[in-house]
Amino acid sequence: MSTASITAVPAEILGEVFRFLFIGTLVIPSPKFATLWSISQTCSQWRGVALDLRYLWNNVAVGAPAHLHECRPILHLVDQCLLRSRGIPISVQIYESHLWDLCGGSPLTKLLIPYAAKIQCLSLGASIDLSELVTPALEELETTICGPGATELISLIKRSKCTILRLRVYRGEIGCHRLLKVTPSLEEFRTDSTLPVPSIHRISRGTICPALRSVHCQIMSRKTFDEFIDMLSSRSTSTTFSPIVDVSLVLEFHLGVWGMKKIRALQDQGIEIYVKEFMKQSPDNDSDAGDEPGGYNSDKVCSLIFQ
Repeated sequence: MSTASITAVPAEILGEVFRFLFIGTLVIPSPKFATLWSISQTCSQWRGVALDLRYLWNNVAVGAPAHLHECRPILHLVDQCLLRSRGIPISVQIYESHLWDLCGGSPLTKLLIPYAAKIQCLSLGASIDLSELVTPALEELETTICGPGATELISLIKRSKCTILRLRVYRGEIGCHRLLKVTPSLEEFRTDSTLPVPSIHRISRGTICPALRSVHCQIMSRKTFDEFIDMLSSRSTSTTFSPIVDVSLVLEFHLGVWGMKKIRALQDQGIEIYVKEFMKQSPDNDSDAGDEPGGYNSDKVCSLIFQ
């Protein structure tokens, strides 16, 4: 393409092309980011259009460096992207990598401090020092077992006086109950571990998470399943707390006819439920064990979708 044809493209059309190609998370480094960065340097017009589209730069993921010498260049590029967002709400995701601990001086924390007030979504796959961050606009928080512990996250929430609407805790329980106690405005909670029984009871009474509408978690026993179902029924008939209408469960036991009846009863109350039965083969059980209560007869995932 010649220079004349480039400059002849109207800025509005260029903007639409950039929106179509690059809206979404920018993983740094990645081919998508490299392409956007190169295109934004094509000429003064293209650079101007790219810089005007602040939302091209406000959703970034700090990639996992392969070598120690890559850490600081990655952080520099992330900083440049967030700088180009120019004050609009930002989303930051930090991939798991032990190399960040070797950089010294908490480089990830130093990167985020200038933009902390605008962070709306924060995903932490690496353990970083949160003590200097104040994130009053934070609405969505995600962490893994490799990220900060519950104590650090609770301190961040309390210090920032933020309103957490969506909370995701993956790869093991890291103080779920404690986190739920400090997020009264929470609307969505996701975890790949078991929702603690004390949390189920308090959610049922509305003493924690009165605004909760979506839950995705694991259930390991029939007793806990019964308590969870009772909680959903209680919330669905409450006039004080919001009903929980979106539920996804992973069960480590056979649901059975009794469980399916309970699920269908909730469906009649307007609750949408997605259930997976994760059934592990037991060496002590024979092929008919799955017909017995609690028996496991296969190493597979069975999906039951109720609509």
